[in-house]
Amino acid sequence: MQYKYTLSIKRYWTKSDTQSLMVLFLFSVFWFSFEIKVVEWLELNISKPYTDNLEYSVITILLMFILILYLVVSITPKLFTARKFIPYKSILCLSFFVYLFFRYRLKELFNVDFEYYSIGILDVFFTIIGLFTFLSFINNIIIRERVEKPKKVGALEGIEFLLDHYISSEKEDKFNFKKKVINLLRQIDRLKEQNIFVDGKSFSIGIVGKWGYGKSSYLNLLEKEIKKNEDQYIFVKFNPRHSKSIDTIQVDFFQNFFDKLKIYDSRFSNSFNNYLKSLQILDSSSFIDFFRSGYNELLGIEHEKDIINQSIQRIDKIIVVIIDDLDRLLADEIIEVFKIIDGTASFSNTVFLTAFDKEHVNKIIDEKYTNEDSLFSDKFFNVEIFLPAIPKTIIYNFIEEVLTDTFGNKIINSDEFQFDLRKELIDLKFHIVNNIKTLRDAKRFLNSFHNQFYLVKDILVFKEYFLLSLIKYRYYNIYLTIQTEMFSSIQFVDIDASHNRLFIDLNLRLDSLLKTIGVKHFKSDFLDYGNDVNKSPKSEKQKVEESIDKSILSILKALFNDFNIQNPNSIGNRDMFDFYFDENDNVEDYKNTAVYFKLLFDKEERVVKEEINKNIINNNVNKLLEFIDKIRFESLKNNDSIIKYINLLFYINGNLIDQIIIKEKLLNLFKVQFVKDLAAIGLIDSIDNFKLFLKEKLQSNEPFYPYLIVKDLIVSIILNDKLYLFEHQEILKISINNFNKYLYDNKDYNVLHRELLLSCINDLVGNQGNIILDEDCCLRVRELIQKNPDKYFDSFVKLGMKSFDPQWNSITCDGYWKQIFETKDNFEEVLYKNELNKKSYIDKVRNFWELYSNNSFEPIEYRDNGVVQDKIDENLFEEVEELNNLKGQLKEVLINDSILLWYEILENTNPGHYGAEVIDINIEESKILLLNVFEGDFKIDNVYLYFTARLGSSKGSNMPFNKNINVEGNFKVDYNGNVIINSLTSTSFIYLFEEEN
Repeated sequence: MQYKYTLSIKRYWTKSDTQSLMVLFLFSVFWFSFEIKVVEWLELNISKPYTDNLEYSVITILLMFILILYLVVSITPKLFTARKFIPYKSILCLSFFVYLFFRYRLKELFNVDFEYYSIGILDVFFTIIGLFTFLSFINNIIIRERVEKPKKVGALEGIEFLLDHYISSEKEDKFNFKKKVINLLRQIDRLKEQNIFVDGKSFSIGIVGKWGYGKSSYLNLLEKEIKKNEDQYIFVKFNPRHSKSIDTIQVDFFQNFFDKLKIYDSRFSNSFNNYLKSLQILDSSSFIDFFRSGYNELLGIEHEKDIINQSIQRIDKIIVVIIDDLDRLLADEIIEVFKIIDGTASFSNTVFLTAFDKEHVNKIIDEKYTNEDSLFSDKFFNVEIFLPAIPKTIIYNFIEEVLTDTFGNKIINSDEFQFDLRKELIDLKFHIVNNIKTLRDAKRFLNSFHNQFYLVKDILVFKEYFLLSLIKYRYYNIYLTIQTEMFSSIQFVDIDASHNRLFIDLNLRLDSLLKTIGVKHFKSDFLDYGNDVNKSPKSEKQKVEESIDKSILSILKALFNDFNIQNPNSIGNRDMFDFYFDENDNVEDYKNTAVYFKLLFDKEERVVKEEINKNIINNNVNKLLEFIDKIRFESLKNNDSIIKYINLLFYINGNLIDQIIIKEKLLNLFKVQFVKDLAAIGLIDSIDNFKLFLKEKLQSNEPFYPYLIVKDLIVSIILNDKLYLFEHQEILKISINNFNKYLYDNKDYNVLHRELLLSCINDLVGNQGNIILDEDCCLRVRELIQKNPDKYFDSFVKLGMKSFDPQWNSITCDGYWKQIFETKDNFEEVLYKNELNKKSYIDKVRNFWELYSNNSFEPIEYRDNGVVQDKIDENLFEEVEELNNLKGQLKEVLINDSILLWYEILENTNPGHYGAEVIDINIEESKILLLNVFEGDFKIDNVYLYFTARLGSSKGSNMPFNKNINVEGNFKVDYNGNVIINSLTSTSFIYLFEEEN
């Protein structure tokens, strides 16, 4: 939110502040008139005793300044952040006292003697107050106002509420009240000529009208006319609802009444107190008896009342007292107001105008005072002016005006259907005028209707949504019954089943609904026919309809009929019914529903794709997938609709990678039996043409190549080729052509090369169905990677699986590296190129490869040893270091601890008298390969073994031999981190004799 800031003192300055300023001025006159005496007294009685008894230190000073710092740093920012308003009158008073204190401190009064400073508690206290008042003043005069950004007209923009306020201008005066008001004032003016006030009595006028008939508007226009003629009238407005309790109603009235009069005569100030004291003898609980006894109990206040009447007559103006909201009070509160009108405030030249619903007020009084006449209010009004019922044309025209201003005259429900709003409203006129009686009714209904309809105006039928909203506004319980009972057995309908599109049992369902409404809301029993021998479904239906309110019945028949359901968006269509009862906050909520997508898919293909893109961008795909999951191909209308639907499925598949729902729908299209079923019901013209169409879709590259579908299709065909329209080689040829086509246009390797390669499947082998890719395509991808390895190696290392626990996972790589590179040496030839040394990814890939190749080319698993992704992000340096340490220890153990083992092996090679005397072992650490790090398996190729052989018992010269041998074994690491060899095996043959000997 943006704001603009301006400076203004007047904005929040009130009359109370002005009065406070005057009081402060008078106080300052008094103060400075006796300044010397007052200051001497303060110095003698406050300052001196305080300073004489105070023990002071540097610590005290520091603590006080820390307090000031805390207030400035901590409290003050909150004052500005919260925009806390301190009244100006408080700021004025505090500022004045701060000024006085420091005025006298500068004159060395109220002083505190100290070794270094002369600072006291009062100094700190008044400094804090001074800062507070100054900052509060700054905060008050800086006016912050919101800068409203221009509203964008769009689906999310709400419609402003129609405010239910009274008429405030002639432009809003649709009831022509102004003429009535002017005429009333003329009649009031004649009251003096008719000597109505000679006996010191008031005159009371009741403005009678039903709720929503414009009583408050009438009084408001009257008030405006009175204020235009202040030389003739004194205007007093009183609303008893603002009083705290029944006991304060009269006090509040006279406070208001006399405040208006004391401007003209100072005696009204005393009269208020004296008159109210005399009124304390009244007992409101016996007020009904008081009227019967002819006001005998008022005789004691006649003297005060005469004074007030004389003062009013002297002013020579008519006092017009307006009392509103009488019919919103409780019985005792109404009686208290009647006391004022026809008793305690019945003064000369005073006219009371009270607006109320007569029937409602009398009903409230009758409920408490049952012994009274039914028209109790008649006793208190000399004249009653009855406001007429609002003409139906005014209500209708108002609704028409609001709706056309909001939506325009034309509303579009679909691409093919458009209608005139004014003509639709004419058809609804009967229901409008019979259910909406006042302008207040109309505003409240429209507030409920047009904000919601604004969101769905392109989806739902205007007339039906209007009628349903009318029921909701006027008969809410019946609205709920319709929602739960019309299709009670169906909460979410299979919207694609052809037999559910336009159901033929609509009339039966309406009859059942009407019967439920009759029993539930009109307490009718349609099963009791007495002795009616002619009992029949027809007579029962007639009895049901006769029991229901005619307005409700006519709306329901207009909603649910065979003509309406010809429109697929009608509430009478089962798949649309629930949608009429949804009340979402904005149009995006509506667009996230399965029904919305049903309507969407009926539109032009281009429009559907644009809307699908928006949902994918906003990640609102759940309902889209839910809709696709429910729709069935056989429920589509014709060949054109199925072609369109398949196009959209491929389009969604290209945007939402590897969605199971989409994949299953598409794979089903290639099954022989499924296609035959479509042909049997006439949805495809011929199987051959349909097969050609599917082949074209598989070769499409807009917006993406359908490589995942091709891949899944090949796998499915290999597993069971008899189910499908195509043979394996047909689809393989398509996938290879897609690969070559993309390769021709894209010479630098990227991820899509690999994805297209994975759809070029030659065969499946093994129990797990391992994929064998096309060799030629693998070779071409290898050539691309050799030229530009960045895209390949950048994403080569990855997590092995999706896991809920980030510490339980594995690290793996592209599983097809061996098919692409054929051998480890070919792969390493590319991986260890010098030109890759400075690449950001290279340490991660090389370190992984070191671990991977030492783990028999299996994913490296981790459990509870840190977050696995963090290991990848840190390029696996720590893990490779641990591997190298392990290899170093293993080498050391092999060399130092296995000499005797080798001696025994050579000594016992064959039975006879020969053996080895000198043994030496040399192991290159790089030759050690850990087959499985976690299980401790290892092997070493080409261990260099040096020994001297001794032949039998011969004492001849010994012959030295050097031999490279292969070793396998198993080791473990103890608790101290030492490597211990569990087993050591060699299968090499050692020849002790040279060939020539």
